[in-house]
Amino acid sequence: MSERADQRNDQRETAERLVDWPITAVVWALCLGYSFHQAPLPGVNEPHYLSMARSFVDPGWCARDPFLQSHPVHWAFFTLVGWPTYWWGFEIAAICGRVLGYGSLAVGWTALVRQLTGSTLGPIWVLAGTLTGMTLGNFSGEWLIGGIEGKVFAYAAVFGAMACLMRRETALAALWTGIAIAFHPVVGLWHLLAAGGTLALMRFGPREGNEESGGFNQRPRTRFLYGGIALVFGLVGFLPAAALLVSVPEEVAYRGTEIQVYQRLAHHLNPLKFSVDAYRWYGGLTAAACVLSMTSSLKVRPV
Repeated sequence: MSERADQRNDQRETAERLVDWPITAVVWALCLGYSFHQAPLPGVNEPHYLSMARSFVDPGWCARDPFLQSHPVHWAFFTLVGWPTYWWGFEIAAICGRVLGYGSLAVGWTALVRQLTGSTLGPIWVLAGTLTGMTLGNFSGEWLIGGIEGKVFAYAAVFGAMACLMRRETALAALWTGIAIAFHPVVGLWHLLAAGGTLALMRFGPREGNEESGGFNQRPRTRFLYGGIALVFGLVGFLPAAALLVSVPEEVAYRGTEIQVYQRLAHHLNPLKFSVDAYRWYGGLTAAACVLSMTSSLKVRPV
């Protein structure tokens, strides 16, 4: 009995350590500093997303613009930043969005990295290395810290979900996954597929340690509540995106996909478009990761 009580106490202490607010504040400040330095207003995509957000909450604004009248997908993000654009203008809305977005990212980042490293200062050092790598260049045009758009909030939720999964707080992880899908269905759904596949492999693979909870540390009523909220959030992101795939003529869908993959998003999706320097830097990072994984005694383990 005392052993189980000790385990519960350890879990409570870990939960308290999971969000270290002073460390989170430092991570937040670093993210904001990098954001405003590397992506002065307006950042990449901010004019597009903030304009769409303004149109989303105020349909009469620029009502004849074909881009703004196109089908909106990121309902959660547009609602969150749309009203600031309406009340205070685009510059203030972008600043508010970055403050909120990178505050959320700091919480998720700190929680996840502390789980991975078990170090108090780990989130800061890992972020410093990440920002250095981002300064050297992106592999496929993707960025994590820059301007503000829905994926910033989505990645924050994904990091939080991963941290919860490492603590076997599966229902809470589902809640954060639903929030990730709400803010960015692509980021959120890819995370859902990856997390679901990993959990499936772990369930049918060899088990270690304390498995009494079966991966569920919440009461059944709490799991049901979190699952219901996660489903609602997930539908907020999924349904608008799914609507783009139905009632569309085949030739239009084909042409739209062709434009997206080979023109609009070629820098994300076509390896032939990636720069040689990107291959060099990320090849070096891969080699360094392999060396560290073979020489380091650090073991990532759930707590």
